[in-house]
Amino acid sequence: MGLGKTLSEIEHVGPDEMAGWMAFWQLEPWGCPADDHRAELGLNLLYAVNSKSNAKIPLFIDRDPEGRVKADPTPEELDDNIMDFFLGKTVKASPPD
Repeated sequence: MGLGKTLSEIEHVGPDEMAGWMAFWQLEPWGCPADDHRAELGLNLLYAVNSKSNAKIPLFIDRDPEGRVKADPTPEELDDNIMDFFLGKTVKASPPD
């Protein structure tokens, strides 16, 4: 568990704070998603600067690789979305990546 503290600082952490860090680790064992996003933006910039202008930028950080697999919409769902669009309704959006 990375607390961003030295071992001597951890020795002085109270039980309430340690319990909070342990609870956070159970929710986000790999750290804050915002930190990953910041790191990925830097990687994307470096890749874009050092590659051809039409090169597709790869996905560098994937927090949930199995969660990215999306089922193709059925023909009925596509028809419903197209009809809703032309009727001025809000199109059913897929969950954000």
